Parts: sequence; C-alpha cells; structure tokens
Amino acid sequence: KSIATDTYTAGNGATYDSDLVLYSALAGAHNEGLRITSDARGLSEFTAKAWIEFNGNNTVSITNSHNFSSIADEGVGQYRLNFANYMANANFCINTHDYSWGNGWSDSQTTSYYKVKRRNQADGAYQDVAKIWSLVFGD
Repeated sequence: KSIATDTYTAGNGATYDSDLVLYSALAGAHNEGLRITSDARGLSEFTAKAWIEFNGNNTVSITNSHNFSSIADEGVGQYRLNFANYMANANFCINTHDYSWGNGWSDSQTTSYYKVKRRNQADGAYQDVAKIWSLVFGD
C-alpha cells in the first residue's frame, strides 16, 4: 500500500497539490484504490458519489447534500436532482427513501440528473413529502 499526492505546476511556476491517492498492490501491479479530490470528493467504487436530504413540501429545498448543485420541483411529489459533478455514465445505483409510507421511485437518470417521484400508498396520487433522502453509487 502506498499514498501519493499528485501535484501540478501552474503557468506562473507555482506548484499545487491536487488529489490525494491511495494505491494498493493487486496481482503485482499498483492500482488506484481511492482518490480524494481537491474539492473533498472521495472517488472509488466504495464511496458514495452523491447523497442528499431535502424537503419536498411547499418550497422544495436541500437540507444537506454532497455533489448536488440544485433541486427542481416538477409538480406534486416529483423532483429533479441535479449533480454538481456529473456521473461518468447513466448506469448508477440510486437508493431513495422518504419520511412517509408512500410508494416512491427514481427514474429518468442521466449523467447530470435523475428524478424522484413519490405517491400516496392508499390512492396512488402523487404526494409531496417533508423529508426525502437519496444516495448514489456508480462511476
């Protein structure tokens, strides 16, 4: 195992640290295991690429998040979550949970956003929810 800090040299000759990288030796080769970027994102297969807690009632707002730039209210019980740093592809895993007993799902995922929808379990109508949490893993 080894740890290295990548550096780069600016046009004025100053040297800056960029990313901290943890390497591991697998099958005799050094492979990058974890990269912590200069904006504090952990990049690896075992770290979440994004997570969010948001208020889906009345004025929709982000309570706390990592790697989300904004959220859009697309109607009752329908939200669009926009990434700050885009995903490498649209084949990522989403886990979404809310504060109610309604039915919910995520869909329409692209590299820059995905949508979350919530329905009332009793009648199937779209329903705003006070607290929604979502977690993303992928490339």
